[in-house]
Amino acid sequence: MTTALSPWKHAALALVLLPGTAAVVAQPAVDPAVRVSPVVSAQTVEQKAAMLDRVLNHSPVAARVAGSGNEAARRHFQSARELLAQARELAGGGALPEADRLLNGAIFEVSRAQQLVPDPGSQQAGERARYAQLVDSVAALRRTALIALPAAAPGAAKAARRWWRAPTCWPTRRPSWPAPTATSRRTSSSTRP
Repeated sequence: MTTALSPWKHAALALVLLPGTAAVVAQPAVDPAVRVSPVVSAQTVEQKAAMLDRVLNHSPVAARVAGSGNEAARRHFQSARELLAQARELAGGGALPEADRLLNGAIFEVSRAQQLVPDPGSQQAGERARYAQLVDSVAALRRTALIALPAAAPGAAKAARRWWRAPTCWPTRRPSWPAPTATSRRTSSSTRP
């Protein structure tokens, strides 16, 4: 009696029987806890150190941190300067992976200081973007209201158009909505407890 093999079984059988594939199949699983660090070159470490030196000493971020009264930001900047000095010593001794790790820590410290003393220009740009988003949301709500109101009451669409006429500011008075009719109210007392 012969049994038909599925295509997957044929592929598995071919992998096992082909010479040289047994080593690939029999490789041990890599432990995810063991991190393999990439090879760090001296050029990479020197470029990071030069970039950090410019950021720490000759940048708008450095001027903002120095001019601010935020002690936490100043501590982060001082910590970044110390990490940069230690990394340069380690790089001079040939310990490039450790120097790269310290430089990454210094970059992190600079970013924390920058978060504590944000740039006013970037804050304004963020606020302008938020305002534009809110204007778009209000416009979408207006369009939705104009579509839904004609079905609710006969004069509501006209009142809504008057209400939403000013595109950038809210009106100072309420619109004259049509008064609810007796049929639109619940008059039954049986639904009340």
